[in-house]
Amino acid sequence: LGAERDASDYQKLLGFLSGRIDHMEAMVNDLLLLSRIDEGKYKFEEIKLDLSAILTESEDSFRYLFEDKDISFSSDIEPGLYIRGDSRLMLRVISNILDNAAKNTPSGRVSMKAGRQDDHIVTEINNTGPVIHPEHLDQIFDRFYKVRNHNGEDNGHGLGLAICKSIVESSGGNLFVHSNAANGTTFTIELPEFADHTKP
Repeated sequence: LGAERDASDYQKLLGFLSGRIDHMEAMVNDLLLLSRIDEGKYKFEEIKLDLSAILTESEDSFRYLFEDKDISFSSDIEPGLYIRGDSRLMLRVISNILDNAAKNTPSGRVSMKAGRQDDHIVTEINNTGPVIHPEHLDQIFDRFYKVRNHNGEDNGHGLGLAICKSIVESSGGNLFVHSNAANGTTFTIELPEFADHTKP
């Protein structure tokens, strides 16, 4: 504002500002969502939800991204996995974890599997990217906590996994992460299986 610049300089500056505004808007929206979920003010659909269909939809959406990054992607999804939840939010959970796997796996494999274990539906998303060190594992679901990826970048604003955990816990489930050199990094989502109380 204090100096004369040509049109190309202003265009570059406006482009930079537009990107920052988009980033801040996304962060504010994520904070509002997280706050509403944590305070119990978010109105969940809470309907019978076909998790198998959501996982398959996520798989179809991300398969091309993995292929483009030369990452081997496999899935093993048991059909007919039903939970009680909100389809939009559950799709967000799966998409966020798959997106993180894509960003943090420079080469290697990503796999997703889901099935029944006792009265729960368990989904595991594994990647063979760099190991998450133990000092990060305890804080990875904290708000604004970021771990630099393999390129040394700290993508995002550190709210994605915090939102995922809040969504899963608000649906009566749990979200865990394990990471070691032998097995890579695995995010595990445990959700109660939908119980049809109308059956005799």
